[in-house]
Amino acid sequence: VTFGTSAGNFGTSDFTIAFVIQTTNTTSVEGVLGKREVCAFSSFWDVRSNGSGTLSLEVYENNVNAGLATTSRVNDGLFHTVVFTREGTVVSAYVDGFLKWQNDAGFTANVTNNAALTAGTSACTGLDGTVRFTGVLDEIRIADTADPTLLPPVFHCADATRSGDVSAADALVALRTAVALETCDLCLCDFNGSGTV
Repeated sequence: VTFGTSAGNFGTSDFTIAFVIQTTNTTSVEGVLGKREVCAFSSFWDVRSNGSGTLSLEVYENNVNAGLATTSRVNDGLFHTVVFTREGTVVSAYVDGFLKWQNDAGFTANVTNNAALTAGTSACTGLDGTVRFTGVLDEIRIADTADPTLLPPVFHCADATRSGDVSAADALVALRTAVALETCDLCLCDFNGSGTV
């Protein structure tokens, strides 16, 4: 899928790249979303997944990389919200609403080129081991401001504390809700899918 050649030309401005992803990739580098003319050093940004389940955002100007990689896996088959931001020289990665990584390269790459913004592939597909994306992408959003809340996070049922993991603290919230000491969204407190807390 392509979105034209002007979308994603951020220049040196702040930006946000956000999407919901579902993948089970455990073997390949896959092209997810990017604006890249060639599989070489140039002015571009490119999001790719890898077999370990993390995503990398490359932000380049010539041969200087101002990018980073997420630190949490997103290849568990669940839907995850991923948001990358650049504010000044700082690039940040958020997964499911939580800051996972920041990198201050001390340099703001000028990201402008004539490539189409493309989802599901990369300029490197078929050239360096990168293959087409095999999962689901949804809610793709880009902005010329750094806004980690541009796309609200996806929370999984039973994660009442919205920590990203189901834990004893989540069970405590459900118990307190069951005895009317607090309230909780049904999806977040319905641990067994019965429709009740």
